[in-house]
Amino acid sequence: MYSKIRLKYYDSLIKNPDILKNLTWQHAVALVKWANARNFYTGLATMSHREQAHKVLKILGLNSYFDIVATVDDVKQGKPNPEIYDLIAKKLHLSSHECVVIEDSLAGVRAAHAAQMKYLVVPTQFTRESIQNNELVNKKWIINEPKNLHTTLEKMITEENRFTIK
Repeated sequence: MYSKIRLKYYDSLIKNPDILKNLTWQHAVALVKWANARNFYTGLATMSHREQAHKVLKILGLNSYFDIVATVDDVKQGKPNPEIYDLIAKKLHLSSHECVVIEDSLAGVRAAHAAQMKYLVVPTQFTRESIQNNELVNKKWIINEPKNLHTTLEKMITEENRFTIK
């Protein structure tokens, strides 16, 4: 039931590019462009279907910014199973320890954790409570102010010193 409502809403967003552009998290778009400009490998792991994901990327002008896009169509099990993150790391020829995941949901955090990847969490109004109240999540890497995503990622990169560039 919920998934049908979500898909109907999602399809209406894709049909109206202006609405989608206005709803875009500008900090996330800026981060993808920042990572790409610095030659970091970039992958998108989404539980959207391939066709939907590519439509959104095209609308946002991001279709050339990702080295790999993995969708629900590419895996047998969705998040919180780590399969989608493992797939991205494998296709990028990276170890899980060379990857950092940016997530907004607890299922995504669980998938990143199971894949043994570092992660930053930018909760939404819908996921904030479950993220804040979960002992799995290191509070140091929760970003409640999205504008701090870029600087927090730079801090993680500096502290961890294990991420690979192209």
